[in-house]
Amino acid sequence: MSRPAPDLPAPYAGKTAGLLATSPGALGGIRCLPHLRLLLNNLGVTVSPAQMALGRADQAFAADGSLIDSKQQGMLEKTVADLIRLTQAVKA
Repeated sequence: MSRPAPDLPAPYAGKTAGLLATSPGALGGIRCLPHLRLLLNNLGVTVSPAQMALGRADQAFAADGSLIDSKQQGMLEKTVADLIRLTQAVKA
């Protein structure tokens, strides 16, 4: 039999998060994102469904810090925009 969860404060309730990962490997850390999503959800964080993994990060940036690949830049912008929309909806 399971016991009901005690009424504990939830310091992360009402917070939002977006998931981004990067690494010099081809997958860009994508395998860690489901685990991070689960952990954050268990802490009461509302996690945006959009996420991004940037592979070959050691080669992905120009000297000025911008992403070289416009497709990756678009993906980053979409991920951030989705997080902003989610945060606005949660705070409304």
